[in-house]
Amino acid sequence: MEALNRMIPDEAIAESLSEMLQATTMLKNSAIIPDWGARSDAVKLILAYKVGLPIARKEIEVAEQSSGKDEQAIERMARIPSLLASVKNAVAQAEARKVAIEAEVITCRPLTRIPRSGS
Repeated sequence: MEALNRMIPDEAIAESLSEMLQATTMLKNSAIIPDWGARSDAVKLILAYKVGLPIARKEIEVAEQSSGKDEQAIERMARIPSLLASVKNAVAQAEARKVAIEAEVITCRPLTRIPRSGS
């Protein structure tokens, strides 16, 4: 790093960045216009040197951990056939209602009431 500092003094870096702030480019019709990309890069570099770079954010994945309640419920359903049948029936009714709601959204017609089992 010290060798780099001797080869390229801070003044030379500042001068190069200053020149970048005035960068231009030539169009096909020979018109000279500001090179906004180069100028933007210069501003970013200057801000990085003077203010510092923003803290890089890391995306942290949080693994969902099953509370023991799911396992307990599964164990109860495995041991009590009537409970398992009841849960299956509730899931089937929920799926039927979901299909009916989706059909209502697609057709924009009012949904007729779906009778509940046992009613």
